[in-house]
Amino acid sequence: MAATVVADGLKEFTSQGDWEGFTWTPSDAVDTTTTPGEAKIATGKTEVVGVSPVLSFTGVEKWGVISLAGTRPAKTDIAFRFRAGTTEADCLSSDWSDYIDSVDGDGNVWFSVGAYVRNHVEFAVYPCIQVGVVLSR
Repeated sequence: MAATVVADGLKEFTSQGDWEGFTWTPSDAVDTTTTPGEAKIATGKTEVVGVSPVLSFTGVEKWGVISLAGTRPAKTDIAFRFRAGTTEADCLSSDWSDYIDSVDGDGNVWFSVGAYVRNHVEFAVYPCIQVGVVLSR
């Protein structure tokens, strides 16, 4: 799975190094090396939880979308969540959104954070965002 976070700025998780920047639990349940640029559940594992570093988009006044692109093998689930803050510390201490399942059959996500914050104003804070993802089968 490759990922993009879009605000007024853009961050793409498309390299092995990007995914290795995530904190994975359990750490042996993720495979970021078989297909460089993608994160997968490791062979023999059933679930892995990943949390991105806090991303800061200086000058952002409106969130755009979070998109994850990749493949979704049969019987695999992908869910994600996010939290936001005015500073890195604020982001790290804020509440997470609910897990969001807007994944199509191929494993692609296109989720409008901008629309979400219209209904959940507590997430309408900038410029920091952190993304969490759960891969399970």
